[in-house]
Amino acid sequence: MYFLLTVLAVCVALLGGLAISLQGRIDDLDEKLEVQTLSSATEIVETTTEEEQKPSSAPSSGERGLYDEPDDLEAFIDEVSRSIVTVFCADSNGTGFASDLTGMDEGYKTFIVTNHHVIEDCIDDPASLSVTHGGADEVETKAEIFGWDEENDLALIEVAVELPVLTTATEFAERGQWTMAIGNPGPNDVVLHNATTFGHIIAIEDNYFNYTSALVNPGNSGGPLVNSRGEVIGVNSFGFVDQEIGLWNIAVDTDVLCEVVVDCG
Repeated sequence: MYFLLTVLAVCVALLGGLAISLQGRIDDLDEKLEVQTLSSATEIVETTTEEEQKPSSAPSSGERGLYDEPDDLEAFIDEVSRSIVTVFCADSNGTGFASDLTGMDEGYKTFIVTNHHVIEDCIDDPASLSVTHGGADEVETKAEIFGWDEENDLALIEVAVELPVLTTATEFAERGQWTMAIGNPGPNDVVLHNATTFGHIIAIEDNYFNYTSALVNPGNSGGPLVNSRGEVIGVNSFGFVDQEIGLWNIAVDTDVLCEVVVDCG
């Protein structure tokens, strides 16, 4: 009898120890599960917070780029400058740029876009027209007026030298987009070659007239207004300042050329 009681006591003790050991493992497991659950929940919260911070409809890099200036502005200006020419007519000067338009007469290699008012005095006096490229080097080339649109103040000159061309923007500009006006302002005895001003599109009228805050000075006429991709938005035509209506610089869209002056296909 005593032996039986002793055995039962030992069994109870062993079972008690086993129960305590199992309970300890269960407690440890619960603690680990609780920690893992809290950790996972924290990760979910952090991920959700990060996702919520992202714009729901962020613009693509291409769209965003048109509102910001180019990353390497110096290289950008140098690249565009290679397509710029100075147009001398009678006693005045203006700017022109090599265009990707085609259809020149035999003996000519590049179309130059400029303003009608830049070449107006040379229509009846072709010998007074002179076109130079290379910036301050002023390398003269054979040039001839191809056509013009007086109403929209645009004109085309064909030159015998092959110049790097600027491409026309594939889409109309939008308000707020970055712009650069480049040209050769100043009287013809003190020309400032490839001078640049920067700004943004203020407004667009009828898809043809681009109002920009990039300053256009006398001599800039006929130069390109380009976007941050180096594409031509329009031709810088005129600027004016008025105390009542403010400062306005206007570039005429090059699409007008394709409708009036030359067949762009």
